[in-house]
Amino acid sequence: NLLFSDAGFRGVVVMLGKGLNRIKKNNKYEVDVEAGCTIGRFLSWVEDAGLGGLEDLAGIPGTVGGAARMNAGAMGTTLGDKLISLYVMKLGSGRVEHMIYHRDELDIGYRYTSVGDDEIIYIVKLKLYKRDKEEIRERKRQVLEWRMKRQPLDHPSAGSVFKNPPGIAAGELIERCGLKGVRSGMAQVSEKHANFIVNLGGATAGDVLSLIDRVKKTVLEWEGIELEEEIKIVGERVGA
Repeated sequence: NLLFSDAGFRGVVVMLGKGLNRIKKNNKYEVDVEAGCTIGRFLSWVEDAGLGGLEDLAGIPGTVGGAARMNAGAMGTTLGDKLISLYVMKLGSGRVEHMIYHRDELDIGYRYTSVGDDEIIYIVKLKLYKRDKEEIRERKRQVLEWRMKRQPLDHPSAGSVFKNPPGIAAGELIERCGLKGVRSGMAQVSEKHANFIVNLGGATAGDVLSLIDRVKKTVLEWEGIELEEEIKIVGERVGA
């Protein structure tokens, strides 16, 4: 869910990956997941363990840490629904602090948690429930089939661009405004799902930002609704 500016980013990027991707079962239903573990690997692991509750997240790219930070979700299920606590490193004041945020200490909402921009999640503690492996596998299959039919997975994108306003899907609003298929450079509002902006090959961040601004302006003028970005724009916003 990141869009990096064409101007780059004046800072240090830390990527949590294979060095921080372990999963540990604490008791019958609780698991600790290191933040670099991909969502796909995590869902395969809990399927093998017969633990259900998050299979609706099948097909979401990225890591468990990123999913916790954004409170990723699908089909009415969010990772925050199963969250017990987050282990974070806080940077600042010339030193590193290690803290634990319990579920009731966090503000968690639609694609949002109150984890600060100067904090890095490194362990996500979740509580799932016992479920038959075949049921988990079948639900994941249904979710992936739904995604294949409705989302433009054949082109690169940053995922859903806008949050859904109350009572209506952002994609429906954008489609009603006749913006499906609209292009800026090599970026295009997907003809398959209007809440995706896809890269047709060689698109710049400026191309994507130009479409974002056009969509927001048009939807506000035609529907009276101000769309809010779900994707995170990193770096200086230029080229739009």
